Amino acid sequence: MDSLAPLTGLIGTHGDFVVVALSGIPSEIPEPLADIRYITPDQISEQIGITSASATVTPWGWDTPARQLANSIGSLDPVPSTESVLMVNSRKFLADFDTTTGEAQGILFDSGFGRICDDISVLQDAVKTLSHQGINRWIAKSAWSASGRCRITGNSSDINKHQRDWLRKQLDRTGYVYLEPWLPVLRECGIQLEISSPASKESRVHLLGTTELITDARGRYLGSMLSDHLDPLWCPAVDHAMLIGRRASELGYFGPLGIDCMQVMLPDRRLALRLCHDINARFTMGRLAMRLRSRLHGKRAGVWLHSSASSRQEDLVTTKKCPTFDATDVVDVVSVSPRMIGDLPTAVDSRLYVTNGHEEAEKLVLSLRKHVGMQKYYGG
Repeated sequence: MDSLAPLTGLIGTHGDFVVVALSGIPSEIPEPLADIRYITPDQISEQIGITSASATVTPWGWDTPARQLANSIGSLDPVPSTESVLMVNSRKFLADFDTTTGEAQGILFDSGFGRICDDISVLQDAVKTLSHQGINRWIAKSAWSASGRCRITGNSSDINKHQRDWLRKQLDRTGYVYLEPWLPVLRECGIQLEISSPASKESRVHLLGTTELITDARGRYLGSMLSDHLDPLWCPAVDHAMLIGRRASELGYFGPLGIDCMQVMLPDRRLALRLCHDINARFTMGRLAMRLRSRLHGKRAGVWLHSSASSRQEDLVTTKKCPTFDATDVVDVVSVSPRMIGDLPTAVDSRLYVTNGHEEAEKLVLSLRKHVGMQKYYGG
């Protein structure tokens, strides 16, 4: 059961349908999702057959099931090619843009922050290059991976059997892995773009906004900070993201594009901005977070947080489930996730914590980072 799947309803507007498996139909739906109807693939086909209405498919990403659904209901909207989606989502495409700013530029590898490795010996040589710079920990990722999956870590150029078996499997499958130094991370930010289809007469690449990310000690997504304030730290990464968007468009991709960047600490304790560490040719949780900004009025800001539902409080205005929150900083709590999916309670509870302003939201984010143990991975 994917407890976060119903949240894709945030993309929609009044009268839209979200297509889910029969076992994924949510109930006890909160107000932010109240205008959305959840139905199965068979039901949407039946609905279109009865009304003879045309339908626009807006998938999380253009994978095979999304393409099959679009074909089955006769959608006439343009769809990006499979090749363009695969290319933009690949680590090989990322490697062309994965660099840092300022004095840190090129100090890890001459060509960027990470390195494409097409052989185990190439990876071992790259690990030695990092070791000579005082970086002993590394991470190798598959050609396509997300959310902390399909990767291995190490702290030596000596490859053990488990690592060697994993590397051989990836090299046989895709021909390469992507090696990165494992550095302390202080902050992360998601940049949201929309690329118009070739048939559109509008400008091709649109900047929709940014959301600072909250992740755990392993780098997994926990939530987003919502604010109209853009920290100047992220401005070079925003410019860089527009460049990436234009390149993705040239390859034939169009639709949502999410690009993540981060501030890292180098071995000599200097700080550097890694301009791009993840490129997603699909919707992202940061993109969903932006849809919640309508809940913030005036100069208010907020923190959208996903946590275990096992400690859910019946009183929606309490913040006891987030013990690091100062209750005076939170002026409202908006439940975003349904309480049930199919016959089971949701495993993840999603809520928007509204504050009076950006500074209060920042304070909550800093508190959360300490609470989830980010010091194991993050600098400080």
